Formats: sequence, structure tokens, C-alpha cells
Amino acid sequence: MAAGTGVRTHLNGAARRAASETGTTFVDMAAASDAHDACRPAGERWIEPVLFGTDFVPLHPNAAGDAGMAARTAEVLKLP
Repeated sequence: MAAGTGVRTHLNGAARRAASETGTTFVDMAAASDAHDACRPAGERWIEPVLFGTDFVPLHPNAAGDAGMAARTAEVLKLP
């Protein structure tokens, strides 16, 4: 998963810079999504694998990923 981590780090850096330049909040999902990568079994993963996933679109968040990212965003933004 090292290649995926490198891509994530690169994209997070670009998003973090864009947020800073526009005065918005960047919510880093790296720590929150640890141990939820596409190689994990269904029920643990937040991202669907290319092969044998349970979602139609591979390498995109599934329902658990959406819920986990929403919870992290609410925490960072201090939403109820």
C-alpha cells in the first residue's frame, strides 16, 4: 500500500495548500483512515479494492468510509 500512501500524501499536501490559500479548513483523514485501506476485509475497509470489492466503484470510499470521514469532519469542525 506504499504507492497508495504516497499518492495520498501528495494529494493531501495539495488540498492542504489550497485550503490555506482560500481560508478554509482542511480535514486530514490520514490518521482516521489508518487500518481501513482497500486491502482490509469487508467491514473494516473504507476504500473498495480494484478486485472483489463490494461497491461498484473501486478505490473510492464505501458507506463505512463515508461515515468515518463524516465523523472525522464533524469532530474537526466541532459540529454536534
